[in-house]
Amino acid sequence: MDVHEMELEEKLQTFWEFESIGIKHDENSVLATFRGIITFENQRYEVGLPWKEAHDPLPDIRSLSQR
Repeated sequence: MDVHEMELEEKLQTFWEFESIGIKHDENSVLATFRGIITFENQRYEVGLPWKEAHDPLPDIRSLSQR
């Protein structure tokens, strides 16, 4: 088996592993979003936390927490 056949076999194996668990390549993926917001500042990489844009507000549980 030559190098090209081995590379093809590895890529095919990776594809089937992802396919079996339901991961599909999508240009609007989390990885693409992550790459769009990552910055390099002060000798380190920085990225914001991933937030859901549309979500229900969280309930106020302060009194429960204080008990």
